[in-house]
Amino acid sequence: MILIIDSSGNDNFVIALTSSKGELVAEKLVQGQFINAEKILPAIEQVMSENKIKTSDLSGIGVVAGPGGFTSLRIGIIIANALSYALKIPIIGFKKDQFNGLPDLAKKCAKKITKSKIHSVAPFYGREPNITKPKIK
Repeated sequence: MILIIDSSGNDNFVIALTSSKGELVAEKLVQGQFINAEKILPAIEQVMSENKIKTSDLSGIGVVAGPGGFTSLRIGIIIANALSYALKIPIIGFKKDQFNGLPDLAKKCAKKITKSKIHSVAPFYGREPNITKPKIK
């Protein structure tokens, strides 16, 4: 089973599970702006428990690497990288222009994860991060 995390949206995120053949098994869309940090781990736990999937059942992680908001991407990618490292499973990242919808992402994750030896993904913001106001001189 492959866990998919898409935190690239500004006002939502998606957690999904796909089989090793690329068949979408489950998905959860969580709406709300600026809630990724407090809601993403419980959403992962909920999707996995509802489908009776244990962390030991995961064979890989797919994550949307961007473009997207600085904080939302950072949270999703950090969680995906941490799970990959802790579970010793490969991770694969995709930019939004590399897939067409969640079913396509599921198929591409399943296809590429078996060949991946990657254990971390870097975010792609699409532009320089703008996280603070410029200093007034």
